[in-house]
Amino acid sequence: MKNPFRDIEASLMRFAAEFASEHSITAVNLDAHATPTEWPSENFIGLSEMMIDLGENEITSTLAFVISTRDDTNLYEMSQLVNHLVNKLMIGNRIRVYDAAAGTPKGHLISYKMVRAGRVLNTETQPARPVFVNLISDQMLMRS
Repeated sequence: MKNPFRDIEASLMRFAAEFASEHSITAVNLDAHATPTEWPSENFIGLSEMMIDLGENEITSTLAFVISTRDDTNLYEMSQLVNHLVNKLMIGNRIRVYDAAAGTPKGHLISYKMVRAGRVLNTETQPARPVFVNLISDQMLMRS
């Protein structure tokens, strides 16, 4: 993989956008928003805290997808969305990796080690629950 950060970030945002579309919510890159007051004022899935490790023989990523809901009595809708997300991210499941510039498929990220639903975070604007996942690429790092 020649542009791992760009390709992986774009692919994870695409995964979030597809999840959002399936559940009639919004997708957002939370790392682009400094505080919860800048978050969308609607239900969303957000990509957050993405880290990529470029190792000798592998590319791994650790990140959180954050689910946030508004006007959600007893957080029922959040619980349903988190459950669906965890099912998509279970160990061994794959997320397609696309070339960020061309949009062509180029491999997969495979969930491994663990998937963790974190505690609900109560912010000033709305509650949020992170789902942490570890991913490993089936592509090797291409050195130029």
